[in-house]
Amino acid sequence: MTTNDPQGGAIQPRRTTVAIATFFLVVIILMVIALFNAPTMGGPRVMASATTYLEEVRRTALPFLGAVALLATILGLVAARTVYREWPNPRRRHNLIMGYLFLSPYLVITLTFTVGVVLFALYISFNNYDIFTPPEWTGFDNYARAFRGFSNPAEKDFLQSLHNVLWYSLIVVPTQTALAILLAVLLNARIQFKQFFRTIFYAPSVTSSVVITLIFMWFYLKTGYINFFIAKFLGVFGLQWENINWLGDPRGLIQLIVEPFGVRI
Repeated sequence: MTTNDPQGGAIQPRRTTVAIATFFLVVIILMVIALFNAPTMGGPRVMASATTYLEEVRRTALPFLGAVALLATILGLVAARTVYREWPNPRRRHNLIMGYLFLSPYLVITLTFTVGVVLFALYISFNNYDIFTPPEWTGFDNYARAFRGFSNPAEKDFLQSLHNVLWYSLIVVPTQTALAILLAVLLNARIQFKQFFRTIFYAPSVTSSVVITLIFMWFYLKTGYINFFIAKFLGVFGLQWENINWLGDPRGLIQLIVEPFGVRI
């Protein structure tokens, strides 16, 4: 199953063999990733051994694996066709192999922890699933219930979330982008202590996300520093301040900020 390379004389596997191997490699990798993201009942009992986990997957996640198998087959065919087309050209073959070798760590991580999780979320959105019981297919019932808030105010949690995200996108994103550009321009100008300010502004980028999260929580908890400082400041003028649950109020952070000024969004 080999042939001579007309340009280099090296012995190369036939492109049909390589294309078939590529197809199976893609399918196997995607199915292994799907196994790690399969919706199971979870718990120590299931994770005790590979046998118990696979048995749980077989019992509860076969539809999910079937959907992933279909997707893996399509992607495998696309990959095999690409290899089959590019393999006869030595330069393109080299670029193809080296490119995917360098990309492979990123692709595996992304497929496992991003694409796999998205597919898992998409699958369980059509099921009644709470981790502790097997998924029960409900079709579009979850989506219908999410939008039921249009007719039933008691079930408006999802619509309230969309409302908060919309206002966040309209206010925070443009403001944050404009301030970032302004600071970047200022820090590129000839000012004193420029290196110091650059270091201060860039420090959060290299700080542990866990530390940043803890600091954020310390500030915005109902008993956090923001409520504490506002209460102390207003106390100087004899005014009372009722602590706000910045992170837990469903009205959203922006509404909580503008509401004291009589603005409702």
